[in-house]
Amino acid sequence: ILWKKARDQVILYATKIWYHSSALLLRNNMWIVVIILLICLIEQQKMASDPNFTFMKILFEVVSAFGNVGSSLGHPSVSASFSAVFSPVSKLLIILTIILGRHRGFAGSMRDQEEHLQREDGDEDDHIMGSAK
Repeated sequence: ILWKKARDQVILYATKIWYHSSALLLRNNMWIVVIILLICLIEQQKMASDPNFTFMKILFEVVSAFGNVGSSLGHPSVSASFSAVFSPVSKLLIILTIILGRHRGFAGSMRDQEEHLQREDGDEDDHIMGSAK
C-alpha cells in the first residue's frame, strides 16, 4: 500500500512538472532560448574554428527569424545570409523559429475569440429569456 501511494505521488509530481515546463515553453517565449542553445550545440565545431561564427551572430539570426524581419549579418565566405553556413538541422530550427514567430499570437487570439463568442452567446440567451417574460 505504501509503495502504491509513493508511486502515485511520483506520477502526480511528474505530471505537474511536465505541465508547467510545457506551459513555460509554449506560453512564454522560452523556446527561443532553447532553439538558440540547440543551434550553438549543433554548430559548436564551427564556433570553435571560425572567428566569424559567434554566439551574437546566432542570437541575431534567431531573433531576426522570430520577428520575421529578414535581416542577417552574413558570413564572409558566402554572399548569402549567415544561416547559409548552418548545418541542415540548424536551418530547420531557423525555419521552425520563423513559423513559431509568425504565429506567436495565434493561440491567444483564438482564446480571445472564443471568450468573445461565449459572451455573445450569453447575451443572446439573456435577450431570449427577457423577451419570454
